Amino acid sequence: MLKRFAGIAAGTAIALGAFGTFLAVNWDYDNLVKDHPYVAYTNYSEQVRDFDYQRANYDARTEQGDNPVLVFGSSELGPERGTYYPAKFWTSSNYGMNIQACGKAYVTDLWDAVMIGAFAKDGINNNKVVISLSMPWFLSATHYGNEFQGRTFSPSALNAFLDNDELSDDLKDEVLTQLRSHKVMFGSNPLLQSVRSFDTVATAFESSVHLRYRTITQSSDSDSLDYGAYGSYNQKIPSSRFGELQTPDWDEIQQLAQDEVKKNSTNNDMGVGDKWYENNYQGWLWYTSGWNVDPDNLLDKSEIEEFQLTLRTCKEAGLDVLVLLNPVNGMCWDQCPVKQEYRNAYYDTIRECCAAYDAQVADLSGCEDTKYFFRDSEHPSEYGWSIINQAIYEFYMGNGESE
Repeated sequence: MLKRFAGIAAGTAIALGAFGTFLAVNWDYDNLVKDHPYVAYTNYSEQVRDFDYQRANYDARTEQGDNPVLVFGSSELGPERGTYYPAKFWTSSNYGMNIQACGKAYVTDLWDAVMIGAFAKDGINNNKVVISLSMPWFLSATHYGNEFQGRTFSPSALNAFLDNDELSDDLKDEVLTQLRSHKVMFGSNPLLQSVRSFDTVATAFESSVHLRYRTITQSSDSDSLDYGAYGSYNQKIPSSRFGELQTPDWDEIQQLAQDEVKKNSTNNDMGVGDKWYENNYQGWLWYTSGWNVDPDNLLDKSEIEEFQLTLRTCKEAGLDVLVLLNPVNGMCWDQCPVKQEYRNAYYDTIRECCAAYDAQVADLSGCEDTKYFFRDSEHPSEYGWSIINQAIYEFYMGNGESE
């Protein structure tokens, strides 16, 4: 009986070992994404919380000559179908670079800090990153909380962040403290620093398996930008990205983008999209009328601290960073409780934070009242993105400076 049990146990161990080897070889992200490394937008939560997946995409795109710059942000990075939104713009021509959009709706600064530190561990192209900010992250009246718990927290990113020898122990401790405040981690013992709640660990494991399966079954061989599942499918890098090297004519690009936006903005004086104005504008006014603005507690202190941790991570990792100080639609926001003086206080605070950490700023706050810059209350239109794309290009491909 004992021999039989031992035989069964040994057979089971061999089978599990073989299965583990199969998974390691065939489900390794480097192997899974090598032929389909391009993703327009990480819309799925499992993509956002799996750093190994994002790193594999980045490395494969770099090896294939795509030259992606990491752009960290949230919903504004979404791949709308217009020509001048970033996903379509950078892949439809060869301007010598592309972007890798990192983030999704509701992802904020602490996620950026961890992910940037993780990416920096094994190197970042040109030592440059871009951070796109959204004002609603920072306002106490609108702050919707951090989406770390379960939905976007990445155990693999945290492990890489903690293993990055360029980052100080003090910085790591402060990031861990913030993570605990979001109930992602527990305990203060260094041995428990990477221990998460059981639910978070289980969620991360389940989503990793699901993501690998999705990558196998849903990767696209399309040679043009595939908008399936809102741009979230893996696909080949479109061949249009590797045509003859071009230099963008920004005046022409921005005029064409503005003309395109005008075609779909005919029923309002703000220059926003017709559909949003007709279907969402009144609802937005009703929703924002309930915001309780306290001038003495205007900005969410935790979010400011986490933004500073992000900038500090960049500085300690030796990265040049461009912060996109994105505006909101002044013609909309003037009609809600967050008036111009409060918005100016936010812009000033971000500028001060960036100056303290030698971060460059693409200051777009002056575009608040620029007609056609927005497609809704705060997200850039094609015209808005044509201006933002120029700032990214000049930072990444130029001398590292952006006005």
